[in-house]
Amino acid sequence: MTSGRKSETAMKALKPIIASLTLLFAVPVCIAGNPFVPSEKGTALTYVNRDRKGNIIGRSVQTVTDIAETAEGTVITINDRALDADGKPLMADTSAMSDITVRIRISGDRVIFPMENIDQLIAEIKESILGNDDIDFTVAMDEICYPLHPQAGQQLETVHISMSLKSNDRQFDIIKITIKDRSITVPAGTFDCWTVNETEVMNPPIGMGTTTQSVTWYAEGIGEVKSQTLNKRGKLEESSELVSIAVVRR
Repeated sequence: MTSGRKSETAMKALKPIIASLTLLFAVPVCIAGNPFVPSEKGTALTYVNRDRKGNIIGRSVQTVTDIAETAEGTVITINDRALDADGKPLMADTSAMSDITVRIRISGDRVIFPMENIDQLIAEIKESILGNDDIDFTVAMDEICYPLHPQAGQQLETVHISMSLKSNDRQFDIIKITIKDRSITVPAGTFDCWTVNETEVMNPPIGMGTTTQSVTWYAEGIGEVKSQTLNKRGKLEESSELVSIAVVRR
């Protein structure tokens, strides 16, 4: 394969990887009994995603498939299934992975989104999309942590994420993301929620970067019930809202 063809293949693969990572980060980080988690195995949460005009652009179902005690602490396994606007499963050739499995670890007083979630995702994407040993993707990120017992006004650690592409013995920075200004406010709202505020800065090596703000509402025993993404001017860009709660008996 020529260098030009390799670059073209790599760029085509970039879109689904970024889309899948975005979906992965949207999974609520959580633990039973904490505001950030559904509290029962089998709980299925259905979300509707809307654009700035309120049009439905997608749906997702997040199901707690396992809650287990291990030597490293409590591990919660969540399956996140992405659906289209009509609620149908995404096809294989769309720009996002249809199913993602995320394992959350609770250690001490922290709820941790481990790096191995990203390692597994990247391996699956490379296997299903690239099929080429000459192209490789590398993702480096800080562990995303939430407090086991949140406090009003609490500031959370800044998270750094970077992605690079290696092709034909050359390595290129694809994108860098900084999630900062992460803070928690007091409970409020119909679900008696905690809100988490974050600022995400994306810096590509070429072109203009973007800055977005997000606000996510979490309810005890449920997890995420609503989220909003705003542009740097504070205008709504996208939103997600919990529309149903069910418990899947196995």
